[in-house]
Amino acid sequence: MSHEIRTPLHAMTTIVAILEDQVFGENKKLIESLQFASNNLISIVNNVLDFSKLDSKKTNLEVENTNFDTLCKNILNLHLNLAQSKGLKLVLKNNVPDTTNYLIDQTKLTQILSNLIGNAIKFTEKGKVTFKIKLKEKSETHDTLLIKIKDTGEGIPKKDLIEIFDSFSQIKPIMTKKQGGTGLGLAIVKELVKLHDSVIKVNSKEQKGSEFYFTIQLERIAPMVAKPKPIFNQLKNKLILLAEDTVMNATLITKVLSKWGIKTEHAVNGKVAVEYAKNKIYDFILMDLHMPEMNGIDATKLIRTESNLNKDTPIFAITADVMTTKNNKEHAKLFNDILWKPIEIEKLYQAIAKEDVLNYN
Repeated sequence: MSHEIRTPLHAMTTIVAILEDQVFGENKKLIESLQFASNNLISIVNNVLDFSKLDSKKTNLEVENTNFDTLCKNILNLHLNLAQSKGLKLVLKNNVPDTTNYLIDQTKLTQILSNLIGNAIKFTEKGKVTFKIKLKEKSETHDTLLIKIKDTGEGIPKKDLIEIFDSFSQIKPIMTKKQGGTGLGLAIVKELVKLHDSVIKVNSKEQKGSEFYFTIQLERIAPMVAKPKPIFNQLKNKLILLAEDTVMNATLITKVLSKWGIKTEHAVNGKVAVEYAKNKIYDFILMDLHMPEMNGIDATKLIRTESNLNKDTPIFAITADVMTTKNNKEHAKLFNDILWKPIEIEKLYQAIAKEDVLNYN
């Protein structure tokens, strides 16, 4: 499932990365919004696919330096079009200074708030949805925030309030075909809020609206200095063999590589890749793991044999399969590195450039 869902997402994010340097002015903001939305979609897909891990208490927060005001505005912008299409006001009230940075797991906090805001819009036909953040307490190193999502929708019957955070729960009086949903959203919210050592709570009155709220303690941190984008010139005139069965993905990766001056030869499956590798020495090989005729693991095993011209060529696994790990001894023996789809452009460059330096030295 992870492979089938993440493969088309890889195409989306790669297209956005390609367009980023070709768009200017107001359209630049649209690309940035699209980039945030596609990355958020990937994050949500990953979390849903990993729900059993979350439920078994094996998930940890992965925090990074984040400007809180920017994150909140990005989350709001994700839902603005849907709210406006229903004639609703979507309001952000945030009294945290806009220069404040915290150590935040962006993926998980975004999923919490997106689920709550999305639900509020879904179950509200008129009025507004308010996304409110209040700075409640400050210590020497941390801030305690009260976060509320309030709507003017149809509300939840009192007898159903206990059930709404259960997995796959759908409250019949409010969950109509028009509104849809899997019933996983609030169950995920409950677990993710718990992961932040907090509890999600709700107040609701039928025909008056609902208010979901929780407190969260975040560690303050100095804002990061923006890193200049790397100059992609180290790999000019290198030759790469790309084994990828999805034509769209192959086209996009080839286009990205060409921007760096890299020449690419495309093999449509593992079997073809092995034949190519018999006849020409490549600087690097990018090997998709899931392909027809012959998969990437079997193809790499054949290329690594003594008789192949590319037995010592750096080979990078490309996969959308969340079950693939760098801790797998077989994968570690076969591949120089593993790159997960959707591929982050800078990570691809850094992985190849790192091997290039190692080989050069």
